[in-house]
Amino acid sequence: MASQLTAAIAHDVNQPLMAISANAGAALRRLRCDPPRLDLLEALLHDIVAQSQRAGRTVSAWQACARQCPDASADALQAAVHAATDAGASP
Repeated sequence: MASQLTAAIAHDVNQPLMAISANAGAALRRLRCDPPRLDLLEALLHDIVAQSQRAGRTVSAWQACARQCPDASADALQAAVHAATDAGASP
């Protein structure tokens, strides 16, 4: 069960982290444009903020689920986390 939980947590946290990394790289490229593409940069920065908040919600949801249901299966915990993070997601 520990390996399933580890894989589920890694997957749920890795998605927003990879989006943050990709958006940060794209933002750096936009800054190097002459002139810099500030409109695109602003959109990328907004997405970085949203993805970092998503990662925070995911970690908080995993912590809450682990405290509330210490004997729950990995699948049950992951379903609860997805429900919690999807409910708090921005459109």
